[in-house]
Amino acid sequence: MNRFAPTMRDSRATSAFISCWNLRDRQHQLDAAEAALATMPAAPGLVRFSILRGLEDDTLLVLAQWTDADARDGYLADTHIPRDTVDARVPGIQRLWRVTATPHRVVSGPAIAQEPGCFVLIRQPLTAAEPEEQRTWIHAEIAALTATASQGVIATTFYATDDGSPALALAEWTSEEAHRTATSARAIAPSDVTEPREGGSDPLDPPTGRRYAFIGAVGAER
Repeated sequence: MNRFAPTMRDSRATSAFISCWNLRDRQHQLDAAEAALATMPAAPGLVRFSILRGLEDDTLLVLAQWTDADARDGYLADTHIPRDTVDARVPGIQRLWRVTATPHRVVSGPAIAQEPGCFVLIRQPLTAAEPEEQRTWIHAEIAALTATASQGVIATTFYATDDGSPALALAEWTSEEAHRTATSARAIAPSDVTEPREGGSDPLDPPTGRRYAFIGAVGAER
């Protein structure tokens, strides 16, 4: 598979799974990321498999984008081989949560022509959300984003989750500093990691989201 530049938008992707891992420290974080990128198979329907590292903590954000839900779900039904390989190379990974999702809409920002230097994940502030609640939150976020778009925003992808988990928004920014400046009045809290809960939800994120930096991505050639 090919390595990609740091952009999360691809028109071929109509389905995704997103997960968050917690690691012991920065080296453990980087080792887990490289192991995951190296062992991800060229699965049918995979468009792009991306790893982002937390800038305020030692988490990893994993985003796998697929051509369709059937391809994604077929991989997830038999994902133990690459997972076991990663765990053998890098013991001690805590998998906090994982959701399957559908990209609902992509909203371009003023800096759409630039390459992202920072990513911000925003989660809907509900412990569970019905589809209509997800859509209402997404549309409200889109309205707020288009009304007061910061010059540092490149694009934001809104995801509706499939299992009643909170909806997600992944924003691409020109830099960490651009996002810090735009949200200076609202501090971003560090992760409040307790126990690993596969398939569950970690404590809700602050309303400004959590910042991540791109580590790498692999996938099928366009």
